[in-house]
Amino acid sequence: MLDVRAGESGRFEQAFQQAEPLIASAAGYQRHELRRCVEKPDRFLLLVWWASLEDHTLGFRGSAAYQEWKALLHHFYDPFPAVEHYAPRGPDEAVSVVIRIRAKEGSEPEVREELRTLLAPTRAERGCLDCELHEMPDEPTLFMLREGWRSERDFDRRLLEEHFQRWLGQAERLLAEPMQVSRWRRAG
Repeated sequence: MLDVRAGESGRFEQAFQQAEPLIASAAGYQRHELRRCVEKPDRFLLLVWWASLEDHTLGFRGSAAYQEWKALLHHFYDPFPAVEHYAPRGPDEAVSVVIRIRAKEGSEPEVREELRTLLAPTRAERGCLDCELHEMPDEPTLFMLREGWRSERDFDRRLLEEHFQRWLGQAERLLAEPMQVSRWRRAG
């Protein structure tokens, strides 16, 4: 909940438009909504979706962009808002994760082998339901890891495991572009 000083809502909304690209460009940012209260025109609700808690608390808040965000917006608040974090629909809901990986041309065999070495330790991790490596027959540089996790927290913990960190250390040298990670929930 953002309570803006009386009569400053219009200026706040203008400043927020300037600040939006700062948060939207942050690592782990997914989307946001700013809503104005119908009953109290100087009150707003800001909801921001992050890939992980750390993307907000360590990533964005530790960045130069956050300093600009503060300069643009924080002087409007009265009182200063409490920032709270909420888990999506329960922390124990299963999640499927797809990681799209594009190898540099010529590095496909090494990427394939590196990814294969991830499979056994990933499958042994607490909360891992399954982990499969796929490659696209028509496009030999394209790989996909499809993983099932008991919860978002289990997947987030996976990113910190030593074997995955080792892979990340190799990825910059071997990949043509950053890996694309998407999270999915069963809909039916």
